[in-house]
This record gives sequence, C-alpha cells and structure tokens, in this order.
Amino acid sequence: FGGWLRDAGYAGLVGIDFVEYRDPATGEPRSFFAGVDPRASEGTYALALQHGVAAPAFVSGTVATRAASFARLREVLGGLLYDPDRGHGVVPYATGCLEQGRCPIVALGGDRLHASELLGKAQAAVDIPAARLVS
Repeated sequence: FGGWLRDAGYAGLVGIDFVEYRDPATGEPRSFFAGVDPRASEGTYALALQHGVAAPAFVSGTVATRAASFARLREVLGGLLYDPDRGHGVVPYATGCLEQGRCPIVALGGDRLHASELLGKAQAAVDIPAARLVS
C-alpha cells in the first residue's frame, strides 16, 4: 500500500491502521485495512521528531500527571526537557490532555535504553504529590 501511495505521487508521513483478529471459523490470524491518517498523529509524531532532531533513539508513551498546565509541566520536568546542545531529553506534546491527567511524551536518547530511562524519569517527575502542586 505504501508503494502504491508513493507511485501515485504522495510523500511524507502517514499512519496506516489495520485491525488484526483471529478468524472464528479457522482460528487463523487475519487482518483488514481500517484507514489512513495522512498527518502527524500520536503514532507518527515521535518518529518525525526523532528525524527532525537527528536523535539516535526514542521511546514514547503517555504519562499520568497531576500537573494541570504546561507551565507546571515544564517546571516539574526541568532539566529532563529536550536540549539540542545535549542532544537528549523529553518532549511533551498534545498538552491539551493535561486537563484529563495525562500527557504524551517522546523521550529522545543516545540509545533505546537511555530513552527509556528518560521516559521513566519523566513519569516520576510529573507524578507530583498534591502538596507540591500549589504554585
């Protein structure tokens, strides 16, 4: 499908969704095409960001937080935030989700283990006790 899109002149990131299931009659794995998302989405944003800053590795996930604003999130993440001079750190996005107590984060690191450690540190930092929420 990707080749067909390329041959038709399309370029750029795209999310392609498939649904996987087991055939009830045979028990064999099956799948069907469910849709195309031709824009940066949660599934493609981390990859685009990694390429944009030329980071060797990334991991991403949605963290639970009690920080209700980007200013508060930035404050508690502090030195964990991505710094181009260091070449690693975390990048929160879709911060409109903070009102629901969650925030997607991409952790960019020197390798996958480093990026995973950064994401874990970000989760620990944003899961702040209620007493520290008072500004």
